[in-house]
Amino acid sequence: MLQLDDQALARIAIAATAVAPDARAAWLAQLACKLAPPRPRRRASTRQARWRERQRNGQADHFTAKGAAPVAGRQGRCAPQ
Repeated sequence: MLQLDDQALARIAIAATAVAPDARAAWLAQLACKLAPPRPRRRASTRQARWRERQRNGQADHFTAKGAAPVAGRQGRCAPQ
């Protein structure tokens, strides 16, 4: 998280007016990356991103990937006992 005081924010706003309106969003994004570069993803968030991608592509079922062989002796969390 980047913390700016009022003066710094005012300077950025004034500088943004000098940039063409159609290029302003890209300019602000570049400025944000320079001031506070993005942090690398953690393993859990990478796994979650892959899971969501599989769901969007229709490759993920509720607990297992479609077409994957079921694991013997293991049931899903919500399976009746």
